[in-house]
Amino acid sequence: MNNLDIEKKYKIYLVSNHPIIDKALFNNINSNDLVIQMNNAIHNNNIDCSSENKLLVIRMHANGYHGYKKNYNGNFKKILFMCLSKEDWSNKNEDIKNMYEQYNDSKELIFISDNVKIYDSNKVPSSGYAIYHYFKNKYPDKEIILIGFYGITKYYNGWNGHSWDFEQQYYKDNNVKIL
Repeated sequence: MNNLDIEKKYKIYLVSNHPIIDKALFNNINSNDLVIQMNNAIHNNNIDCSSENKLLVIRMHANGYHGYKKNYNGNFKKILFMCLSKEDWSNKNEDIKNMYEQYNDSKELIFISDNVKIYDSNKVPSSGYAIYHYFKNKYPDKEIILIGFYGITKYYNGWNGHSWDFEQQYYKDNNVKIL
């Protein structure tokens, strides 16, 4: 994460793609906090902070990356392309690799398998869960606050390939702050 000075940031906020998040929750974010959004970044317009303090994580899938665009119009300091492992990356088709290679803005390829050690064996970690662990392992002393990590609700019925109940229990058992 070179040139981001994450150590100088007060807190790290991870923002989910849950469709209904009270906009007032974004008022908790200070100008020196780091904001990380995932995939489609559907709440970006509600977050009032400099693009210098924003990262976007887009997750690789079988045919590309969730939320991939050729240009994000300077809305983010860096785009993190998330892949399961180096082995998974080496086995991907050239089109997916080219999407990363040809992306011109600030970018980084990250691998999550070393960070998510415990998970429901029949499921795949959500992007938010994986990124929480990635940053918690990389910056263990930083406070990480989750916004909109509510699991399955009447307003959001996420992909059934994730273990939403497992993730919610993990956050509860480990006193992870969720707004």
